[in-house]
Amino acid sequence: MRVSYKNKTVLIYIIVIVVPCFVAVAYLNAAIYRSVYDKANDDIMLTLKQMNNSVDFKMNIYERVMNILCVNEDIQSVLSEEQRLSLKQDISDERKLFNTLNTAQYNHGLSSVRLYVNPVKLYANQNYTFFNMDKVRDEQWFRNALKRQGKTYWYMDSELINGRNVVKGVCILKSITKDLDCIGALEISIPLADFFSFALESNKWIKNTFVIDKDGKIIACDDRSRLGTELASVKGMSFPRGSSGKVFGKKQSVLFVKIRNTDWRLITSVKKNELMTFGNLTTMSTTITSVLCISVALLAFLLMYIFMNRTVGYIQKIHKLIDSEGVLNIENIDENPEAGGSIYDFDILEYKVNALVKELKCKIEDAYVLKINERNAMLKALQEQINPHFIYNTLDTLNWMALDYGVPEINEVISALAGYFRISLSKGRDTIHLREELDLIKAYLKIQKKRYEDRFTVIYDVDDTLLDYAFPKLILQPIVENALLHGLNKDDDEQKLTISVRVKREEEDISILVSDNGIGIDKETLEKIFTDTLHTNKYLQGGYGIYNVCNRIKYFCKEEEGYGLFINSVVGQGTEVSIKIKMIEYDNGNS
Repeated sequence: MRVSYKNKTVLIYIIVIVVPCFVAVAYLNAAIYRSVYDKANDDIMLTLKQMNNSVDFKMNIYERVMNILCVNEDIQSVLSEEQRLSLKQDISDERKLFNTLNTAQYNHGLSSVRLYVNPVKLYANQNYTFFNMDKVRDEQWFRNALKRQGKTYWYMDSELINGRNVVKGVCILKSITKDLDCIGALEISIPLADFFSFALESNKWIKNTFVIDKDGKIIACDDRSRLGTELASVKGMSFPRGSSGKVFGKKQSVLFVKIRNTDWRLITSVKKNELMTFGNLTTMSTTITSVLCISVALLAFLLMYIFMNRTVGYIQKIHKLIDSEGVLNIENIDENPEAGGSIYDFDILEYKVNALVKELKCKIEDAYVLKINERNAMLKALQEQINPHFIYNTLDTLNWMALDYGVPEINEVISALAGYFRISLSKGRDTIHLREELDLIKAYLKIQKKRYEDRFTVIYDVDDTLLDYAFPKLILQPIVENALLHGLNKDDDEQKLTISVRVKREEEDISILVSDNGIGIDKETLEKIFTDTLHTNKYLQGGYGIYNVCNRIKYFCKEEEGYGLFINSVVGQGTEVSIKIKMIEYDNGNS
């Protein structure tokens, strides 16, 4: 189905302008919502911390009272006596202690003040103000107080004092004058409502405030019917901000802070819709953003519509010219792209069409010339196919003449040369069998043997199972030629050069090592071998050159990593050239 230019433009406009606008509105709305939500959480958290500070302030007051009582001279002197003195002294001590504790109780609005003393004291079993310390040593609260090492331990239990729930603070008494770790325990009880009075007050944002223990049970709240209720959904929470949980069956945002020196947490829960009433700004900001984005989209559509009409007009003008004149006959749509001193986009488009037409004409002419050159090249190639037959016939004639004249050495050289040409030409193939490549270097070395006589020997170590695999033509001959020509020292007739050719299989690859014990290659020449594409270095002159050999190997192996040609040489000791090439089955049809 063909879509008109205008429809395409509208579709692009929807994708590029409208969709991003809606995405931007949604993103900004979410960002504003999150910002307001976080701000409300921050404000509630600040209020919660202020409540916690008020609890902390009261705890400090009560702890100060306990510290004063712990160092009271009468309490210290009486409890530091480990032995019972007399009945009269016990009665006197009891009266002094009772007056001190009773004064503290009524001066600070305490529900009770209790002193746990050594059982040797006569009044140890009074069980009103004075209690036997040995009877509570195994209680959990007593053991926790011992761990506090003289600091106040706060806890709550189910005991009602004067019919009211209380918060209890316990401090272990230590002797100031004697080396005694525990001479008694002081316990004060504060009415629960007084202890958490400010913390449990409702305000604009915080309406549900609780104090929970480590098991998630409510130990203080403004609704007495909820005391002891377990808030299972917030039991394991350890982070203080914006967690979601169910409180009394309703999903709410939960925030809390830990109360100092206790396992208690001051917790509040707020419904999310109540949080969002904090910011009427959300609705206002979203409305403004939406209106702004829609306005931008409409403005963009208006500009696009004007631009689109102008575009379609120019394209129609060019289309009519092409229909009436033909693309190759259009000389000029508008030679001068400048109008009124300024260059317009579609005036430039017209100018570019002129240039395109001229370029098209040039390319047609170039294609015509290329076609003619192709035909000439084909004719030349057909003519040159005659040359190999002429060479073979000539060499055959020379071979018979050598036999007629009784010169077998010339016969051997001509036979080797014919074999060399036959393999190197190989009917124009670029890929031959590995067997043929080895026959090629054997023919080459047989010819060179006549020149250098006994100055070099060749050792072959070839895995015969690899001989029928495909191999790029004229790879080994340049390497062997360099080993012979540059390995022999021209000034040392006594030098004996040994060239070794080893071919073996390495997994799915063919590994070839050509080594010699010649004069070697210096480091500077070795560095240039793989970069000297112009063959200015003496080691690279003649033949294909190592640089081209390396590139042909990489081309044969499709530029895969790990394949190629590698050279290691030491001056005075010799040179090793290793080749790693992919093992590929020979294909008669595509060689």
